[in-house]
Amino acid sequence: MRGLGILLISVFFAPAVIAQSASGTQAQQPIPATGNFLGLGVGAIPKTPGNSDLRVMLLPAVQYTWGDFAYVTGLKAGIWGFTSDDRSLRIGLYAEPRFGFDASDSPRTAGMADRGFAVDAGPSLRWTTSAGVLNLDYGFDITGRSDGQVAQIQFVRPLVTETSLRLNG
Repeated sequence: MRGLGILLISVFFAPAVIAQSASGTQAQQPIPATGNFLGLGVGAIPKTPGNSDLRVMLLPAVQYTWGDFAYVTGLKAGIWGFTSDDRSLRIGLYAEPRFGFDASDSPRTAGMADRGFAVDAGPSLRWTTSAGVLNLDYGFDITGRSDGQVAQIQFVRPLVTETSLRLNG
């Protein structure tokens, strides 16, 4: 998500540290890919953009991949159209929800129109290097509720690599 994002706490993994092997590129993935899982978690997102008040929601905790073709990770789903031979570069399409807000909930959004739940979708790029994983997404509101756009950049790098604990930053 954008802004502060979503904090997802699941019964399947601890919020910041996960016990697992830190070998290879596995340590550079945002969520461990040791297997597929489905569960429920608690998400906390800002009530409105830039607001420090949080809205707590029950959300699905999902990690599922279909070979090298498609994936669902958290609330984001996508398909890969191109994958390099060494799997270090992937280009595809993604879709992700954008939660709405009531503009009257914050002085920062006062005077704006309320925003309903929407879905962003667009091109996605993942580049895996020895330094970490760079994810780039550029999405459009495909539901037509805000006609907005979003650009997201994420760099995932393991902070702890020499132990059985996992800590990404």
